[in-house]
Amino acid sequence: MSRRDSQRARRLGEHDRAVFDELLVLERSRYGTWEIVADCPSATERDALVARFDGIDGEIEDWTESIRHLCAQCSLGEPHEHEREEESAWQRTRRIGLAAIDESALRRIRRLAVMWRPEIVSVERLR
Repeated sequence: MSRRDSQRARRLGEHDRAVFDELLVLERSRYGTWEIVADCPSATERDALVARFDGIDGEIEDWTESIRHLCAQCSLGEPHEHEREEESAWQRTRRIGLAAIDESALRRIRRLAVMWRPEIVSVERLR
């Protein structure tokens, strides 16, 4: 990836630094990215779902735990205080990211080859 036009500045300590708002893809990856939304009443069910992808040529990650969403102001480098939201012990609806060479990896969460397993809410190819 290559950086393009510097359009903004972010504060780092006492100084403003130029930052880039855009990245250019130089070479497309062989891997596609899918978002799987699943209903997992507990970590055990989530772990069982993730384990279905053991041994694939790719990666799987629970985005519900690993991705933190920023408000627009914070994203643009203007951090500020937010009301602290209480985090629940467990969120049933899980957003799972899957990187795989092709769609055949998704067979691991299909039932009878034509429908998704009951815990799967949706599957969307992102790239």
